[in-house]
Amino acid sequence: MLVAALFPGRVFSDTLPQPLRSGIFLDCGGNYSVKVLFDHPFASGSTQVVGNSGFEAPSIGSTLYVQHESDVLGAWSVTNIDVVSAQYMAPDSGNQSIDLNMNTAGSIQQTLPTKAGQSVVLRLSYTYNNQCVLFNVSPIPAQYQAQVVWNGLVVDTIQVAAGAPRVWQTYMKSLTAQGNDVIEIRSLTPGTCGNMLDDITVTTGATSSQVLGNSSITLQLPDGTVLPPITVPSSAVTFDAVGTTATIPLGRIPLNSAYKGMLSVQVSDGSGTWTTESVAADDSVGPWMDSARIAPNLQEGSTDSIYFWTSEPVSVGASWSFLVDRLGSQGAPSIQVSSVVSRIDRTTDEYLALVPMGELRAGDSLRLNPVAITDASGNLASDCDQDVLLGTRVGSGISVPPTPPAPLPPPPRIQIQTHPLLLDSANTSSSSGPLQVWVRKVGDLAWIGADGSAVADSDRFVGATITSNVPLGGTVYIVDNEGVFAVSGDLYQVGRAARQGELPLDSTGSYQFRVAWDGRIGSCTWASSGIYVVRLVLVYEEGIPKKTKVINKVFRVGIKRSLD
Repeated sequence: MLVAALFPGRVFSDTLPQPLRSGIFLDCGGNYSVKVLFDHPFASGSTQVVGNSGFEAPSIGSTLYVQHESDVLGAWSVTNIDVVSAQYMAPDSGNQSIDLNMNTAGSIQQTLPTKAGQSVVLRLSYTYNNQCVLFNVSPIPAQYQAQVVWNGLVVDTIQVAAGAPRVWQTYMKSLTAQGNDVIEIRSLTPGTCGNMLDDITVTTGATSSQVLGNSSITLQLPDGTVLPPITVPSSAVTFDAVGTTATIPLGRIPLNSAYKGMLSVQVSDGSGTWTTESVAADDSVGPWMDSARIAPNLQEGSTDSIYFWTSEPVSVGASWSFLVDRLGSQGAPSIQVSSVVSRIDRTTDEYLALVPMGELRAGDSLRLNPVAITDASGNLASDCDQDVLLGTRVGSGISVPPTPPAPLPPPPRIQIQTHPLLLDSANTSSSSGPLQVWVRKVGDLAWIGADGSAVADSDRFVGATITSNVPLGGTVYIVDNEGVFAVSGDLYQVGRAARQGELPLDSTGSYQFRVAWDGRIGSCTWASSGIYVVRLVLVYEEGIPKKTKVINKVFRVGIKRSLD
């Protein structure tokens, strides 16, 4: 039973949106919310005026990051920033965010379509690029800082302490518009790692808007237990794009698959008048699997027996299926296994599934098929990838140990040979970039680029040659002897090619790749003669279950130029 009281007791106006129905929902993170459907959209209480607020345009797809020295990204004018994809570091939302430092402190700026005298609210999500801290790439400041600038005036500073967990935080500030205002955010942090930004919005208010008020919700469990009231501010309520469905977050509450009751909502017409209406809140949480076991097929019949338990009663019948992840097949797509299911214990919600012999085995993991399985109210099964390991619960009798794991792969063999000296080099290069990655089969003489292109000037470089029998990713940083940044690059394209079988291998499954620096800093500036420090970070996986391992190799190289 859910008793949800936002505001007691007035007659609801016909001119305001009226709630038609509401439901209780559970997301895959274990958080509950109430969703309310209204009969028509709310009048917009605000207008969001920032273009490309989440930096999703242009899309960089699966590329790790793209550097922008001076560019336009939608409505943003940017200088010395990186657009970073979710493949490299998780954004606050969507697929992309930005790092305010490319090779030095950068900035972003946008002119907004505001009107003089408007009250506006600036919101943004921020964190920091912690790669320099993780790999000890100097300079590392005590604080990663950026200024918030409004029409040329610094109004605030956001900051994150170096070494703090890389989590997204929310910043909010109320401002007064002067008309066509300019928002700018400037990095104050030196080096290649800076503050990261996402979801920058500037919202203008409207006095005639229709809005929801704050929510105060009290939940009652089916056994009669009353939970403390949950207060939800109006700022936490969100709407869909149409403006008819409101989501009121409840956060983490005791897990239960049968919350239901009444929900009361209060709506303002913008003039100070509030009206209230109540609507039934139905159970909208789909079932999930609690545990499962496989019984030995001692008679070698045509079907195996799978016993499983669910969070609540589910639909049964001859047209039924599990989603299965095979033992030892992490990352592979789930397969669908059909079965005939019957309920054998109404008290514990225990079920018996008959599947073709050999289709499932101890050690596989499985979950309810969210496309085909529902509870008694018709809610589809929860699809949260929270698989149940088959064979982990004894249930009514026999438990089968998981099948032995597959043989371990050969241990990783990784060798690093450094090439520390570049003598009497002329200031010429036919390489497309200053830092190149080449590959070849062990024993071959010729190198090719990681993209399959031919390699020129393969003897004029400093760097390292790596021999490996496992996929390797990672990063390389080069600084001068005083710690000033020279050049950097990532090695993840080598790991992807190795995992996809695109690299030339010898009979032992080994390959070689070379990290080669031709002495340039950027596209046209040449490094001076002197000593440089190379940090080579190699990342790979080992064992079953796989564990991530890191090799951190630091060595010095020297450049002597005939023109110095």
